[in-house]
Amino acid sequence: MGGVVIAGVVAFAISFSALYQVAEWLGIPPYMWWAVPVFIDLAILVYAGSVLVHKARGESTWASWAALGTFTALSVFANAAHAWSAPHDVAWQAVVGAVIAGMVPVAIFVATEQLSRVAVENPESRRAELRELARMDQARAEHQQAMDRMRFEQEQAQMKMDHEREMAQRAAELEREKHLTEVELVRAQREVQVKRTTTAPSEPSPRQTQEDPAPARQNGSRGERAAGLRVVAPQPSSSDSAGSSDMGEVARFVAEHSAQGIEVTAAMLVGRFGMSDRTWRRRLAALRRSQPEVFEGSESIGASDDEQERREA
Repeated sequence: MGGVVIAGVVAFAISFSALYQVAEWLGIPPYMWWAVPVFIDLAILVYAGSVLVHKARGESTWASWAALGTFTALSVFANAAHAWSAPHDVAWQAVVGAVIAGMVPVAIFVATEQLSRVAVENPESRRAELRELARMDQARAEHQQAMDRMRFEQEQAQMKMDHEREMAQRAAELEREKHLTEVELVRAQREVQVKRTTTAPSEPSPRQTQEDPAPARQNGSRGERAAGLRVVAPQPSSSDSAGSSDMGEVARFVAEHSAQGIEVTAAMLVGRFGMSDRTWRRRLAALRRSQPEVFEGSESIGASDDEQERREA
């Protein structure tokens, strides 16, 4: 651009000197001779600038090129005529001088054209570049959207897997708790059955024989009548009346088994606290009358024991 500007300024100076002398041929006063080169060469510069402006805007430039070509041709003709009219020793000097003088305006024209090519961007090229940039931005945006969509789907899948894993863990915990509860219930029932089996007396104990003298009276009724004697059953001792445990502990035992749905019988109390089966049936009946809340899970125990007590009485 610097070289083009320097060439244009030099060409303008040469053309100005020639056209200044040609202005005398117009018959105008000498003080107006400067106007002729300014008119012609300045018009070349103005229309060259118009070409640059229209080309930068992407508009039509044919009118500016036509005006620029007209004034350039006029400057070429005036410069060549001035060189031809100058005195020369030989004729070929006039031809050479006319050609060089005519090339000066052409140099201004070419400098302007080159300046427009170097300094002004081609609108079509610019539009193509903008289209390419827009296409790249669109591709980048689509790629980003695809990445965001993929990331969102991965997060949703991870959340679903975490939820399913948590639900599976909860279900496994519930199943484990249910299994443990069932195992404890089966174990408790088995212990009760084992206690019933181990505590059931195969033969009546001496204490039972003392508390229940009915079989003895039946077996020895003939001997009693024959001897004329009256057999008196021995009374239970103070330790039997007190029991192997207080009634508070018995009530807790009954409440714990009733809460588990286990029927508490006199045989279970015999195995747990000792004493006879009949004594515990009587005490269970008394406990049911005094503390009915401990028999929440076994409503039929007291009734069956009372009925059996009345039947034995």
